[in-house]
Amino acid sequence: RNAIASLGYVGSQGTKLTTQYDLNLPPQGVYLNSDDYYAARPLTAIAPGRWDSIWAVHHNRSNNYHALTAQLKTQGWHNLTSVIGYTWSKQMDTFFGESGESGVQSIGGQWHPEWSYGPSDSNHTNRFVAAFMYQLPGNNISNRLLREAAGGWQLNAITTFESGSPTTVWNGYTSSFDYMGDVPDRVCNGNLPRGQRTFTRHFDTDCYVNPLPDPNTGIALHRGDERRNNLVGPGISNWDTSVNKEFPLYSERMHLQFRAESFNTFNHTQWMSLNTTDDREVNPASQFGYVTAARPGRHMQFALKVLF
Repeated sequence: RNAIASLGYVGSQGTKLTTQYDLNLPPQGVYLNSDDYYAARPLTAIAPGRWDSIWAVHHNRSNNYHALTAQLKTQGWHNLTSVIGYTWSKQMDTFFGESGESGVQSIGGQWHPEWSYGPSDSNHTNRFVAAFMYQLPGNNISNRLLREAAGGWQLNAITTFESGSPTTVWNGYTSSFDYMGDVPDRVCNGNLPRGQRTFTRHFDTDCYVNPLPDPNTGIALHRGDERRNNLVGPGISNWDTSVNKEFPLYSERMHLQFRAESFNTFNHTQWMSLNTTDDREVNPASQFGYVTAARPGRHMQFALKVLF
């Protein structure tokens, strides 16, 4: 009678979502520089120097989400109250953002938006969150001195384990000069097992090969086959904890509450983002594959509150 478990499926389909659309877009092709790209705009030929991009809003973007959810709740079970949830999910789209007006597809651009279809930037395959509140049983001690010292303490914790966000590897050496996003060829799965990841090699950089350039023009001889968001970034493994106790003051309606709180309690290093631009061909000091940021370390705080 103190526990409730639930298992469910959650799905959603987004249709007619807004996206940004350039009414003065040049035809698909190769442009050696930005001037050629500008000159190819249809309205530029009619009125040179007057028109650049002319952005309009269309409603032709979609996304989808599917998830298996599990939850367990306990209420007052041996002084324990908890909410435990697990989600196994997948979200797919061609562009992620609150409004498609803020950009266009990163691969394929306006010409081939379907090339950007893949895991959403917010896709996290696994997510586990648990919140616990445990009342220590010191209130039942018969000795008043021990009861006042040990009773009334409450332990709280929020635990989060989450798969990392997906990210895309970009070609930082040769360019297709067609403004459709330049990516390398992927020859193997770049996601390394957890035990093989390091600060300077979080994913297998040998799995990515930049297309060879034409010796005369410098244009890539073919487009790379890396897809959007094929690589999984660092995840979350975090504990936030607190302990608190209330002391009566003067009357039953007035209490002094002491709280000690800790965020990232175990000071576990949690990486945050990666360098995914492959510029090894032109940069001897390339940091391709390096971790570039981390989440905050352990923070602690103490507080006293008067409750009345």
